[in-house]
Amino acid sequence: MVEGSESDIANLKFLLLCFQRMSGLTINFDKSEVMVLGYPPVEAQGIADRLNCRLGSFPTTYLGIPISDSRLTVADLRPSVTWMQHRVEPWKGRWLSKAARVILINSSLASLLWFLMSFYRLHETLHQEVAKYQSRFYWAGEGDKQKYHMVSWPDICKPKDQGGLGILSSHRMNIALLTRWLWRIANGEGSLWLTIIQNKYLRGQPLAFCQRSGGSQFWQAVTQLLPVLRIGTSISVGSGSSTLFWFDRWLGDSPLAARFPGLFAIAADPRISVEAALIDLGRLAFRRSFGPQEVDAWDALLQDIALLPMQVEGATDSMAWRLE
Repeated sequence: MVEGSESDIANLKFLLLCFQRMSGLTINFDKSEVMVLGYPPVEAQGIADRLNCRLGSFPTTYLGIPISDSRLTVADLRPSVTWMQHRVEPWKGRWLSKAARVILINSSLASLLWFLMSFYRLHETLHQEVAKYQSRFYWAGEGDKQKYHMVSWPDICKPKDQGGLGILSSHRMNIALLTRWLWRIANGEGSLWLTIIQNKYLRGQPLAFCQRSGGSQFWQAVTQLLPVLRIGTSISVGSGSSTLFWFDRWLGDSPLAARFPGLFAIAADPRISVEAALIDLGRLAFRRSFGPQEVDAWDALLQDIALLPMQVEGATDSMAWRLE
């Protein structure tokens, strides 16, 4: 990724030629493409000519993943799902046992869609198509016949300890793979990509207080899953500056919003931090005065807070995964 000036293009071409001499590999410029953004068509074609390659356009693919300068639609992502269909055609499973079909279904989903679902949240329509291809393959009979579906497909996709066969659900895997990014951001696990996220979206703010509107398609999909991350995690409070008072699980086994729904319903600032709330409980403003039930809930909340150890100024909040 470079600027489009003549010197930048010349330096890029020089670096590519140096790579050829040093590595012994040859770049096929006839099969290479350059994407030019923000330049008139004539100048864009001139840049491609100086690099001796084709002028590409969006959407395109990189490592099998669709990339676009605008939001990808269902039609843009469908070819990746259709590709899976050819791997699990019903006729390929005619002579396979049910156990072998489960293994092939899971391996096809893992190899073809996991990488894509790590970056994009697929529309529910595409998840239904994936389930349809999997189901047709699993219940395939002789010839073109389909066996009677004895069990609903969602039940088959449950884990074995819950009565299912452990077939991977694309919808659940999509959520899990995207939530993994949130876990890595919250724990600071990353290099250059994490620096870009922190500078572009977080801007010095904790992940819990990030803006959910705007940004790339990837960032919007990831931030929509913040409630999912909170379901499976608990927080050990340091200073409390990066922990949400009502939504995060930092006091007990469930968020305070679930334990005290009456108080949360009238909270003036649902996204207040633990630090701000505990410095002065008067900052927990409410939209109206308490009724009898809310007074009891408030007393119970104060009792729980009174049992907390003193918060350490400057300490960092830490997140732990909880297995339910």
